[in-house]
Parts: sequence; C-alpha cells; structure tokens
Amino acid sequence: MTADLQWQIDPKEHALLLAFFAEFTPLLDDRTITNPLVLKEQRIVGLCAVDPEINFLDRGFCFTGASSRFTRTEFQQIVERLGGSAHSAPSKKVHYLVIGAEGNPCWAFACYGRKVEKAIALRKSGSRVVLVHELDFHDALADHGG
Repeated sequence: MTADLQWQIDPKEHALLLAFFAEFTPLLDDRTITNPLVLKEQRIVGLCAVDPEINFLDRGFCFTGASSRFTRTEFQQIVERLGGSAHSAPSKKVHYLVIGAEGNPCWAFACYGRKVEKAIALRKSGSRVVLVHELDFHDALADHGG
C-alpha cells in the first residue's frame, strides 16, 4: 500500500464508521433540521435572517461556529462596548445568535450545533431570536461605528 492510500477510508470502512458513530450521535432525530440550504457560494443560507437590522443597545448576543476574524472573547467585548450583553448559550435574554462565517463541518450533514437547535426551539416557543450570519454582524458593526 502506498503512503497516500493508507490514510484514505474505503467505502466499507466508511459504512462501518457511520454505523459506529450513529450509536453516539442521533441522526435524523426530532431535533435534526432536514433539507435546509446550508452553503451556497460559501454563505450559510436557509437559517440566517436576510439583511437583518441589528441593534446593540440593551440586546443579548450569543455566538456559535468559527470565525477567522475574531475570537469569541473579542466578539463579546465588541457587543459589550456597544451596549449589549454577551451570553454563552441561547436563552430568552438572547436577541441574536451570530453564526460564525467558518460555520461548522457538521452542518454539511444537517446536524446543527446545540446553540442553533436551542435558538430554533426558543423561536418555536415564541421568543424572538434572530439567527445572524457573521458577515451581517460585521456590516452592523460598521453601521454602528464598531
């Protein structure tokens, strides 16, 4: 076997691993979002608000996913500097869940992170949580002089 091939998973191994991990991770359970548009031209679509109006003063923010621009702490400091509050998890105090532009590789399989699931559950129960793509968050920062 060549060095290049020893690190590749063949179809049989793929099926075995999928079956193994399915024992630990529920696939297509009642929390799984099915058939969403996830990535289109490297933008997350289908979940996030389109061109949302974002206010910072007295608003709660939560962050999920990865960003190549800011760390989670830097996001929190920016929000607090503009009069908002940062929260570690979605709750009734959170108005915006900002989804990092780098996303999460799991999303390609319609298995969103717990924060997205929690925000959607909050919306279903009547809370107004806006899911915001990181790029729209940066636009709002520019609009607010941040």
